[in-house]
Amino acid sequence: MGATDKRRWSSDAEFRADWSDRHVLLARWVLPGDHVVDLGSGPRAFERQLPKDCMYTPVDVVERGPGSKVCDFNREPMPGVRGDFVLMSGVLEYIHDPAAFLASARKLGGRGALSYGTLEESPRLAERRRKGWLNDLRESDLIELLQSAGWSIVSRDTWNYQVLLKLS
Repeated sequence: MGATDKRRWSSDAEFRADWSDRHVLLARWVLPGDHVVDLGSGPRAFERQLPKDCMYTPVDVVERGPGSKVCDFNREPMPGVRGDFVLMSGVLEYIHDPAAFLASARKLGGRGALSYGTLEESPRLAERRRKGWLNDLRESDLIELLQSAGWSIVSRDTWNYQVLLKLS
């Protein structure tokens, strides 16, 4: 199983400004006072969308500042941090084994949110590979993996070509 492209994700230039629109939608599912564990945090953009009284732990393939945890999800076990809310925004597409990732993420908290570019919304395999995406799930496959990992889907929304799922 391959590792994550650390060189690519070390550059903040890889993170598009319009992704903050997705963060705004996902952040509405965070409760005041939640401890948020952000898997694949990138440059911590989601942190700016949180209520002031939330605790935030970014987890990424490279160090992302004070309090961050470093983890290559494709090679290492999840870090030993637990929270109330687990965010998985723009990360699952880059995971070699989505089932194992979702099962491990489930152990980190009781509620969460996920964004994913499903095969229905982004069907061109060549484009998916150009973006560096490593898996190709239909929405029904994603739901099955989430349920097998112990997540329940509370609500669904969309953003651009991605499905947004609120999880418990």
